[in-house]
Amino acid sequence: MNKKKVRTVIFLHLVKTAGTTLNQVLNREYSNILSFYIPKEEKVLFEDFKKKLKNKRIDLIRGHFEFGWHIFLSKPFVYFTILRDPIDRVLSEYYYILGKTDHPFYNEIAKKNVSLADFVKNWNAPNLQTRKISGKMFANNSGIPLLQNIEINDNNMLEIAKENLDKYFAVVGLSENFDETLILLKREFGWDWPFYTRQNVTTSKIPRENIPGATIEMIKGYNQLDIELYEYARQLLYEKIRQQGESFFDEVEEFIKLNKVQKNDIFSNEQIILLKGFENPEGPYPDKNLHVPIRWASGSSSKIIIESDKSISGKLIFEIQNFLKRQKIKVFYRGKLIKKIIPPLNFCNEKGEFFKFEVPIRLQKGSNTVILKYLKFKKIEHRELAILFSAIKLES
Repeated sequence: MNKKKVRTVIFLHLVKTAGTTLNQVLNREYSNILSFYIPKEEKVLFEDFKKKLKNKRIDLIRGHFEFGWHIFLSKPFVYFTILRDPIDRVLSEYYYILGKTDHPFYNEIAKKNVSLADFVKNWNAPNLQTRKISGKMFANNSGIPLLQNIEINDNNMLEIAKENLDKYFAVVGLSENFDETLILLKREFGWDWPFYTRQNVTTSKIPRENIPGATIEMIKGYNQLDIELYEYARQLLYEKIRQQGESFFDEVEEFIKLNKVQKNDIFSNEQIILLKGFENPEGPYPDKNLHVPIRWASGSSSKIIIESDKSISGKLIFEIQNFLKRQKIKVFYRGKLIKKIIPPLNFCNEKGEFFKFEVPIRLQKGSNTVILKYLKFKKIEHRELAILFSAIKLES
């Protein structure tokens, strides 16, 4: 059963909890995404949201919003989220604003030299993670009670947030256990390897140990409920991991190694290449990547997914050792045929030579998918005439 098709997945993206990094993975895994980033739950947005649900099929909803939007869905749904140590989250948000000139609060905070203490007192939303997961503002502003005969307020929202995590969230992750969280999500939703690079990272942040103790205590005081919720989420995460068995730790270890290979060997200007529809000469090679130098086409088409942190011009370079008789390859990018390759007739040699071709490509920021379609593809047991790629490279 395809878990992606059965339920609408809702990613409750809490600010400064590695959600932007996770969005790289979500962009690859889901085609029908509704991104809904709103400053606060207001009545005018509810009708807009319902219209968007009617206009197209949605597999994933993500954004900065509160728990509760599922009430407008007609198909089954499931939430997931990632929490962060509340003190580190507040520090990260403050220093992120200081370093981001296009942030909506930059002029009010950075240019006016608002101190960290003043930011905590007057700008930062207290107990933001608890409030978002409890759905307090959604319930109050929508007029739709999430709990029968119970008003969500500051006195009960911690317990309600805990109940929501228990009842509605398939995975409750932590920024501090990001790799483990990704593998849980991979298992829960049937994802491929969730390779990533860090995005939207706060730079020039003063280390926590260098922050005055009085300021740290102030942050704790304003976020006491978040501290309790974070501890509860940590217990949920560790219990979920315990239920996975020993194979989980092996999978996390393998993932960390593979993701490290991506970073060390495959990146060019923060681009990642992922391959689908290939296998290596020793056997199946399930979507693992370019650190194996030779791979066979394993079907009538293959995908090359390029994750880029910016728009940039480049070229894909292919080196092929073997071709099927009268084989042709069509290369598609963004739904358009951009190149047709007709190699020399019966090109097949055992001297290490190869047929090389290049495909110019203009990468967009985010995920870019190149599809190779093989005309007259035929699975051959001994592979003497199958399609053998000796290298696939990206130059920019």
